[in-house]
Amino acid sequence: MCSLCTRSDETSYHLFIDCSFARNIWNWLTSITKIPCNFSTVLEFVEISNRGWTPLCKLIILASITLCLNIIWYSRNQRRFKVKVMDIRTAINLIIASTSLSGNSPSLKANSSMTGFVILKAFSVKMNYGNAPKIKGVLWQPPILHWLKCNIDGASNGNPGPSACGGIFRNSSAEFVGAFAFNLGISNSLVAELQGVMIAIEIASQKGWNYLWLETNSVLVTLAFKSSNTVPWHLRNRWENYLIKVASMHFFVTHVYREGNHCVDIMANIGISLQTHAWWDHVPSQIAS
Repeated sequence: MCSLCTRSDETSYHLFIDCSFARNIWNWLTSITKIPCNFSTVLEFVEISNRGWTPLCKLIILASITLCLNIIWYSRNQRRFKVKVMDIRTAINLIIASTSLSGNSPSLKANSSMTGFVILKAFSVKMNYGNAPKIKGVLWQPPILHWLKCNIDGASNGNPGPSACGGIFRNSSAEFVGAFAFNLGISNSLVAELQGVMIAIEIASQKGWNYLWLETNSVLVTLAFKSSNTVPWHLRNRWENYLIKVASMHFFVTHVYREGNHCVDIMANIGISLQTHAWWDHVPSQIAS
């Protein structure tokens, strides 16, 4: 017979799930997590911890479930071999104490959700929210009067893999002037970014756009204008020729975070699907919104 309830045969299912002693413990855990602990097999215990919890909450949930199982087994042995009856409140206090010890040891992070707050407080675990995030505002800025701004980007599926580059020209009123996308075959992301720069300079030179502001989300590209050492050897001669070309233009290059380069990122991905290259005089439908 089950040593805890003395009313049913002792099986694993009955002892850990169906026994009145075990059900009281699972009902208590349900009241904290707000997730019904109605199990049909022992393997379902761990599924509660896989519900998108923060790392610290996940640890607490998993530790508490493990300790619930341990306390049920411990209480059963105390009753069977030492004829000692463990009160349900005592069992719960042991689970809380052991879970608190597990939760206060690691340096895992929690968030500010109310559910997580309730769980951590129930097990006397200190709140470890980590450092506050640094927030930066990222805005696309139009160029000054008589200047054109070209945002460029490269894309590579595999790095190396099928690669392409794209660019968008806009004027001081933020109006669309033109856009390009080039399929570059098999390459890597850095080469794709550099090819986009050179194509943008070539187009601006051919069209007589001598006031050019180039913007990219690649820090390596901006460094390449200061030192050619970052440019792969097979592009270096061509790159230095373009540096001579921009020396005769009103030209400068800046870095922008990816959030400010979103449209041209789409253009670069369009280039991968092209046979060779394309030029748009009107806004492509893919970036119109």
